[in-house]
Amino acid sequence: MLKKLKLKKADAYDYQVATYYATEALVSYLNRGRHCKRFGHEQGDIDEWDDIVLHELNGKTVHCQIKRQMTDFSEHKTTRGKKTRGKNKGQPQELSALDKAFESLAKHFNNPSVTDEKLFWLSLPYPSINIKEKFTVVDLKDVCDEWKKAGATLPAFTKADGKAKKVKDWLKSWCGFLNDEAIYKCIRSLEVQNTLDENELKKASKDKLAHWYTDTTQVLDNIKEFLTLNASSELSVTPRMIAHNIRHFLKPQCRTWARYEKRNKLNWLIAGTLSGHSEDIEPPSLVVENLWNKSNDRNFELCVKHPSNIDTLCSLDLSLVRLALHTSNGVSIVHNNPSAWKKDIAHAIRLTLGTTPTDFSNTTIVNDYEEQSPIDHRYLSKSSEVKSEQIQLTKKMDNLTWEKTKDQVDDYIIELESGEVQNTAEAIWTKWKNDIDADPSLQASSLSDMMYAIVEGNKDIGQLRAGPMTVHLLSEAFGLLLFLAIGLDAEKKGWREFCSEYSVRTIALAYWSGSQVTPSKPRKFFEADKRAERAELLGKETSNILVLPQTTASSSTVLGHTLASSESDGDRIADTRSPKSVITKSFEFIDVIESNSIENIKNFVQDITTKKQSLRDQHIKSLTTG
Repeated sequence: MLKKLKLKKADAYDYQVATYYATEALVSYLNRGRHCKRFGHEQGDIDEWDDIVLHELNGKTVHCQIKRQMTDFSEHKTTRGKKTRGKNKGQPQELSALDKAFESLAKHFNNPSVTDEKLFWLSLPYPSINIKEKFTVVDLKDVCDEWKKAGATLPAFTKADGKAKKVKDWLKSWCGFLNDEAIYKCIRSLEVQNTLDENELKKASKDKLAHWYTDTTQVLDNIKEFLTLNASSELSVTPRMIAHNIRHFLKPQCRTWARYEKRNKLNWLIAGTLSGHSEDIEPPSLVVENLWNKSNDRNFELCVKHPSNIDTLCSLDLSLVRLALHTSNGVSIVHNNPSAWKKDIAHAIRLTLGTTPTDFSNTTIVNDYEEQSPIDHRYLSKSSEVKSEQIQLTKKMDNLTWEKTKDQVDDYIIELESGEVQNTAEAIWTKWKNDIDADPSLQASSLSDMMYAIVEGNKDIGQLRAGPMTVHLLSEAFGLLLFLAIGLDAEKKGWREFCSEYSVRTIALAYWSGSQVTPSKPRKFFEADKRAERAELLGKETSNILVLPQTTASSSTVLGHTLASSESDGDRIADTRSPKSVITKSFEFIDVIESNSIENIKNFVQDITTKKQSLRDQHIKSLTTG
């Protein structure tokens, strides 16, 4: 049974060393570095070497022996002699505390089947003291360091003299090691650490904590107290548990991170410190909230890692693409192959989010060199788990996008000139909000449908583009739709009823890269398109009323210029699939809105929605008669 930290409670130094090791692991955990998974004690495993046990440090279990020794361990020679006086004369000389510790190691390493899965740390504040006569702790450390080097072999160690011979003599004579092979295994698994005295340990621990935490004195006391309180528990302490215990002292400007590592389509590893350090690792909703909400004083990082042999994006991949595209200022995006991932994202969104021609090309993705997977993680290993993660991320992103859009439309209505137009717009908006608030699926479809054109060929593009970066486009679209609803005398219609009954579709894009067939660089949506491209765009739209909130050309200009392109284009646009009416944010419509008259708005909208057929007939006639 695992227990936490079997420490001698009367000896504060043991706790100080434990606190130092805990601090090292904590800082590595915060910094996405290598650290042990947990601190504990393996009862009855290896006697004397269970003051602290660090589990899964680089795949090894580390057993720590802490010796606050201020004087020599022994003045005897490296070869054990016999007592020369007293009632025990002739008996073997007494073992020192260190001899007994290594006697325990002898029982472990004398077994020829022992592997190198365990490491042993000997921690002392004063390494210059003697183990035996003319044989110091520093000598032992030198031998351990020398025979860990590349090229070291057992035959060479067997022949070695000097300090190595002293080690062999001591361990065989005093500690019960049977042969050089057992000693060789031992010293290659042993690390002698100078852990300083209490004051120096405290200072070293505080120095490690200073980058991450305020009031390092209090933080260090909290860590020590946490270890003390949990010393008799039957579970083990983890760096994540320690971080959770001192979370209120974390400096806001320090980096916190969320990491998604894809092994294959059905296997993902999720880790991080972004959402705190509780047992629930990186819940999707908290990840989205942290990365998408403005937080100027925080330093966040989204890390994504993909295997090199996967070249298609699954549904969770696309959710992470969307998450990355709409992160707020202060969020760094890192990937193990940034250029390839950026190319995949560019293809997925067709080079633009729809806001500017450079809204994606200016996105920076940093290379992530960290090869080790974080120890504390959630593991997704089933298609249902991967799907659930994707759904939770998407649902939260949809909801947060809707909430931000809703807030901006609220502000827009408040800023309207007081009067019947504002009152009516507010009444319509309240009804629409209630409909969309009550139905998460409506939040998703209403926003994503506005962020793509059918001619782009993939509805998923709209979902990827819908987020905080495009909320201003979405809110402006809703603003124009409110005036359309007033003009159509649809004050009593709910959102779903309004869209379906009047067959209304909105494309909120300000920029795009053209159709799926003829893609190009991002350009102003519709207004920078050629006639044939405009004809293709309108020809694919099947609604009766098409709303283009970012287009300033008049409705008649949109239809007229498109229809006049060529005889074949005219025939295609005359097809019943194309919109019967196009509503734009033209100067004429803006003037009507500014008149603050419901009657004027109704006259303008109804004039547009009944004019299409006459325009169609007129242009087709001009095409056929020359």
